[in-house]
Amino acid sequence: MDILCYCPVCGKEEKYTIKSIKKHFKKDDISFDYIEKIAICNECGEELYVDELNSLNQKEFELTYKQALDIISTDEIREILSKYRITKRNLPYVLEIGEQTITRYIDEGYIPSKKISDLLKLVLNNPEVYFEYLNKNKNKLKDSVYKKSKNQVDYLLKINDNDTLIEDVAEYIIENNDETTNLVLQKLLYYVDLFFGLFNGKKLFKSKCSAWEHGPAYGRIYYEYKSFGSDPISNDETCNELNSEIKELVDYIISDFGCYSGKVLSYFTHSEEPWKSGINSEEKIIDEEKIINYAETIKNNHNINSYEDIQKYSNVKFKEYKEQCLLKMNCWEN
Repeated sequence: MDILCYCPVCGKEEKYTIKSIKKHFKKDDISFDYIEKIAICNECGEELYVDELNSLNQKEFELTYKQALDIISTDEIREILSKYRITKRNLPYVLEIGEQTITRYIDEGYIPSKKISDLLKLVLNNPEVYFEYLNKNKNKLKDSVYKKSKNQVDYLLKINDNDTLIEDVAEYIIENNDETTNLVLQKLLYYVDLFFGLFNGKKLFKSKCSAWEHGPAYGRIYYEYKSFGSDPISNDETCNELNSEIKELVDYIISDFGCYSGKVLSYFTHSEEPWKSGINSEEKIIDEEKIINYAETIKNNHNINSYEDIQKYSNVKFKEYKEQCLLKMNCWEN
């Protein structure tokens, strides 16, 4: 059966041919090409309006627009809802955006702004970020909604990660290093992981190491002690016994790095390749291979062949920190 469409020039329904044409869109700094399909009357050559083609063209434009600006897709937004067990009605309350925003994106075809798209992508790829928003805005949600989503994030933060060892090491550090804040704890765990990799060619912990604003961090441990804020962590529980090799390494890390404040340790890690690489990645995760490669670089550059040699590296980093502070002071004076 031939497909017909009314042609205003011919004054009757006529057969038509579909052609693809290349079109260009430009607005402000946004510029891209996309393909649009048009219907041409076989009788007179007039361009005809076909509702189905108009809908397809609109979808093609939106898809190309999103790709050009790296805008999150509708399927990815739905993935957020599924991943965190939150509804399109409640997600805006969590993320502090307009109440109808998500509904309009999913049901009405609205295109997210770049700012909101970037936020949604960050949340999609980082359960830790979503968890922080969820806890911050839990008073805006029904208790049942909050608990359902929180339980899901608790699961995600530990997915493929039956890592009780990192918990044991964290407890050991808190018990044996005075005035350990959450910020300091994260950095000491990172250096335990790093130097274990230096001597063994692999990370010690199964937990992923994230690249956060203030340096490397292990999400599940951070949230476990988040209630202490910037205060030293107190823990009344007796920590589990570590095996002798790991205990010896942790003792050296406490001795060589635990003497520094969180601010100083953040400077150390900010100047290192693993964090730099991770903070510039979309997932904000420090790749295991980056940690191992950097550990090998430390070993070669500083001639570290035993736990006793670890202090060589911490001394070098502290010297760099003091020089940087002195440089800033000179700049202020001038």
